[in-house]
Amino acid sequence: MTQRFVYKVEEYNRHIPLLFSKYKEGHIHSKFNNGFNIKMGDSLVFIGGKQSGRLPFSFILPIPDVHDLLTKISNNDPVIWHNNTEILSINESCDIVYLEGKPYENKLELIPGSVHSLSRHLETLLLALAGNDEPTGLGLDINEFMEHYVEHESGSGSSFDVYYDLMAILYSEDEQEVERVLRYFLGRGKGGTPTGDDHIIGLMAIYAVSKEWSPLFPETLSRIISSEKITTDVSMEYLKYALNNQFGSPVIELIHAMTEESKAEVQVKINNLLSMGHSSGLDTTFGILLGLLAMRRKSNG
Repeated sequence: MTQRFVYKVEEYNRHIPLLFSKYKEGHIHSKFNNGFNIKMGDSLVFIGGKQSGRLPFSFILPIPDVHDLLTKISNNDPVIWHNNTEILSINESCDIVYLEGKPYENKLELIPGSVHSLSRHLETLLLALAGNDEPTGLGLDINEFMEHYVEHESGSGSSFDVYYDLMAILYSEDEQEVERVLRYFLGRGKGGTPTGDDHIIGLMAIYAVSKEWSPLFPETLSRIISSEKITTDVSMEYLKYALNNQFGSPVIELIHAMTEESKAEVQVKINNLLSMGHSSGLDTTFGILLGLLAMRRKSNG
């Protein structure tokens, strides 16, 4: 009889067991140093440690267990959810038990007056990004962008125009223009979550608490990603959750800090987000910055 290895979940997004009840069979989609994704139906679930915070679609295990589990599985291994025991089985040797884990939900709610409180932290966010001295995943020098922004306040035939366009469509009622710009950024860049998608995630986080943008922005985004595979599987998952106001915990914590906490606390949360991934945290933070700049431009007329 094959030996079975049992791993216990510490925390989990509360909707995951319901997802497993709907899609009982799947496979390992992709492996990383700190965990792996499984594909169940048309959805991904990340199983791993807390190095990247609480994702909106994850089972969190103790880090030593994650490392041990990764040695026993391979891409495309079958995954089965057993409703009667509520155990997730991988290949013929590994069982993941979630019953003793603690549920969480990474959701941002509408916060009245959040536009004003978010805007107060524009300088803090800008200084953190400028001091980081790293380019975005698309090679953008944030300091050069800000120098151009201050001098021109709009496009002028420069390489920065695409970012001015992204800010402009947040308030646009021109559906074709919104779609054109979104299609430029969706899937643009390298990695599991391309840079352009991370910018959009940051913008959607602001929208979740403020509902400041034109509804055309989330509506067009939803229409595109629900009808075609325009980016990576992992990024599609993040975007789908963002449209339901659900984000990774570093994004949640930064947005909450910007609406509730002191400048010092905001700085801590910015640094936490900047440390996520190769450039994903930076790219998401830059998306939030673009949103704040767009709000300031609108308030200044």
